[in-house]
Amino acid sequence: MERVDLFIVFWLIYDLLKVTKNYHKLRKYGAKKIESFNCKSDMVFFVIFTFLNIALFFPFAEIINFILFQLLLLFEFIIKVRKIDIYQNGVFYQSKFTKWDEMGSIRELEKGRIQIEINNSFFGVLNIDKVERREEFLRLLYSKTELKAKTH
Repeated sequence: MERVDLFIVFWLIYDLLKVTKNYHKLRKYGAKKIESFNCKSDMVFFVIFTFLNIALFFPFAEIINFILFQLLLLFEFIIKVRKIDIYQNGVFYQSKFTKWDEMGSIRELEKGRIQIEINNSFFGVLNIDKVERREEFLRLLYSKTELKAKTH
């Protein structure tokens, strides 16, 4: 009988609960969708860890753990490649809904990255990489949040 790695199972359950909570928050507070923006996501994380999963875990681990880890990687990849959706009351990005009044500041970083500070949050930052139609996205963020731009 194969043993299931409980760490991977708990991580999957945690991610599912987190996405479900934020989807509920989106449905409760989001209101009407205003705009969507494409974000060029980096596939390097997914490719490297898939390769490591195949090279290191597949020959030595039970098949169920290999499959669970690959599901976890796929789930994380799907979260990362979704569009940025702007709603009347906030932003939905990487399966997280952030209301306008939760945003503390917006920073424009090097290489086209944008960093949004989130008030009263454990991690406190929403990082957005390489947004298509970047100027329009920033203009919409500034108009909705009434914050001033900070450059870093």
